[in-house]
Amino acid sequence: MKVYYDKHVQEAPVFAPGDKVWLDARNLKLKQLSKKLSPKRLGPYTVRQKLGDLDYKLVLPKSVPVHPVFHVSLLSKYTRSDIPGRELEEPPAIKVEGDEEYEVEQIKDSRIFRRQLQYLVKWKGYDDSHTLWEPARNVTNAPALIADFHRKNPNAPR
Repeated sequence: MKVYYDKHVQEAPVFAPGDKVWLDARNLKLKQLSKKLSPKRLGPYTVRQKLGDLDYKLVLPKSVPVHPVFHVSLLSKYTRSDIPGRELEEPPAIKVEGDEEYEVEQIKDSRIFRRQLQYLVKWKGYDDSHTLWEPARNVTNAPALIADFHRKNPNAPR
């Protein structure tokens, strides 16, 4: 019997700290309306350290509210795509007073939304698909860009 069992057994993959891995999302409760449309795997995330033979601690963003230790069966190796332009390297956030912030490249528009002033912000190093409406309180680190926008658009909401 052992002979038949051993034919199908595979060695567990070994990941080193700093390796990128995909995280299987089958056991995670994601805020999706439909299980059918939820992602099958998340990431790629970086391995922080190996804990024991089969457990790994990952570096997870704050937007993923789960414990960062996972069994090796839930991880798979991340390989970069050879197709040019498929993967965009996004610049890292800047640490300001302990908080992560992103640098504003341009203020494109302004509006009043639910009695709050918002700016349409293009982030430095990102393409136009990442352009977002941000409340004015989130753009206080770019006063020169705000002044420049209002000088060019005097009728825009302030």
